[in-house]
Order: sequence, then C-alpha cells, then structure tokens
Amino acid sequence: YCYEGYLANIMLDLEDFAEHVYPVISSRPQKLYRYDMYSDSICYEPEYGASAILSEMFARTRDKFLLYYTKSDNVQHLLTLPHKSNAIFYLTLATETVCREIEKGAPSMARRIEALRLCQQAGYQVRVGFSPIIPTVNWRQEATDCLQHLFSRVRPQTVRLWALSLMSPAATLRAFSNNLLDPDFLEMVRNNNAFNPGEVFDQPLPHQARAEIYAHYLREIRRISPETPVSLCSERRELWDLLADQLTMSPDELFCCCGGMSAP
Repeated sequence: YCYEGYLANIMLDLEDFAEHVYPVISSRPQKLYRYDMYSDSICYEPEYGASAILSEMFARTRDKFLLYYTKSDNVQHLLTLPHKSNAIFYLTLATETVCREIEKGAPSMARRIEALRLCQQAGYQVRVGFSPIIPTVNWRQEATDCLQHLFSRVRPQTVRLWALSLMSPAATLRAFSNNLLDPDFLEMVRNNNAFNPGEVFDQPLPHQARAEIYAHYLREIRRISPETPVSLCSERRELWDLLADQLTMSPDELFCCCGGMSAP
C-alpha cells in the first residue's frame, strides 16, 4: 500500500544483489530487511527465484531477519524452502468487500488467511497488516467477521492498523462510488476542512474518523485474541496517545514491518 508508483520493480542479477545486501545488513544494528518495498515480488515466484536466494543469505546471519511483504497468496514455494528460522511472512489483509470491490485482481480474504495459515504451519513467524482499512458500508461487521476468521486459523505475531491514507478528499470522492463507502464516513470526507495538500499521509479521513475505525478494530481484537500485540502505522502522535490504553505497542517502542529493529 505504500505509494511507490505504478511500475513493477524487478531486479536482475539476484545473486549479486544478495551478496550486496549481506555486508550492508551485517554491519548495521538493523535486524529486519523488508522485501520488497517497491513491488509485490512474491507473486512472481518461484520462477523469479529471489525468495530462495535471499532466504539462504539471511540464514548465514546470526540475528538478521528477512520479511516477505505481500498481498499475494502465492506461497507454495515458501513452504518447502530449507531456511525459515530467519524469515517472517507478512501479509496485508482486508475485509471481503474491499478485497472484491476495491483490490480487484488480488486474492480474496479467505485465500489470504489460508496463505498465512500455511506459512505458519510450515514454520514461519507470520504478521498481519490491515492496510488500508476502507470504511465501506457495513464495515464494522465485516471487520469483525474478518478478525474472527483470521484468529480462528492463525496466531499472528503482530497486527498493524492503517486507515485509508495518501489520498486527498477530492481524489477519494472520484475513486469510490457513493454507495460503496459508509455514508457517515463519506460525509466526513466531503467536509474534511483540515486537509493539507502537503501532508496526505493521514488523509482523507479526519482525525475523529480514523480514531473511530481504530477503536473498533482494537476492541474486537482484544475480545477475540487479547494476547496479540497491535500497533498503528504512520499515524500522528495524538492518535497514538488517544488510543494508548488500547494499544500494546507505542510509537517509541514499535515492532512492525517498517520497524528496522523489529526482530521476532
């Protein structure tokens, strides 16, 4: 979901790339290497071959971890790789309506949860990100259904939350039909007078809308799986402070897919 552009960035000479990554990450305090920041490279496997090459390279380190970062359920090639102790499988998840109507072409909610289950069964640590959370009609019930489905099959190491971001209110109104978004949230987007064109990372939803979304997810996760650590992503400090008593991580001591020190 990070807005890196609309091109697939596929690196060649993978063996040379891995040999470059090894001394870089070995010489830094950084524990986690997120793969891939610029493209969902998992979907090109096993023909591409990067997963096997990088997992072997990270197995040579004592305490560094490779994080497979994806929305894809193309995980069969990962299940039989010999090196899993230094790898984490991270998948972005969404409710059924978002998967079907907005993330068109991506796997369904059930297929993504099954991919998580298979990777966990194979020996990987797994992490989940709801990113982006889009408040469609009936989003609360769909979020609860998704969380119940997830935790009935998988025990993620962490869950990360990020409400719809990186869009102006005008772009949001162009992108989503009026009958797709929750009417109350649609009205909040229309009336969002706090929009700053220079800072879209926490737009188009205003502060109170984002807090309402997070509060529902946090309440339901605490009810279904109270031991699961939950964090926010790319939010302003005031939202962290507002929800501090419901979060098990703080922005000052955070481990997630973007946290370089976030070893399992």
